[in-house]
Amino acid sequence: KRMVYSCEADREYAEEPGFLGFAEQTKISSLNLVQEQRFFYHFDYGENWYFEISVARIGPALETPAPKVLRRNKNMPAQY
Repeated sequence: KRMVYSCEADREYAEEPGFLGFAEQTKISSLNLVQEQRFFYHFDYGENWYFEISVARIGPALETPAPKVLRRNKNMPAQY
């Protein structure tokens, strides 16, 4: 099953197959993900950057969340 999340500004793409919600309105905890599950994040529809995200582990929430990139497969997009 393909799971896709995107930015609110990209409403016109909400009809994309597998679309389940806007990133700004979706809490990761609401996705009912399991370890090793993958999902896609579609960023910047003009450039069509798709990020495949894999759940490394699930544990209790940290007091001070600190997101961390575990691995990169390609060059990152240039920011605006």
